[in-house]
Amino acid sequence: MCAYDNVKRACEEWKTSLIDVSRRNNLLYFRKLKRGTLDLSEIEIKN
Repeated sequence: MCAYDNVKRACEEWKTSLIDVSRRNNLLYFRKLKRGTLDLSEIEIKN
């Protein structure tokens, strides 16, 4: 195994530890709640 392979493997491990793919990640597993959900899709943007 060369140094490049070690660095590449370490980078992959770092990336997977930074990305939370569990059910706690609200961006990946969004669900509309009765309380606490704010819809911003119909808001007008003023310049």
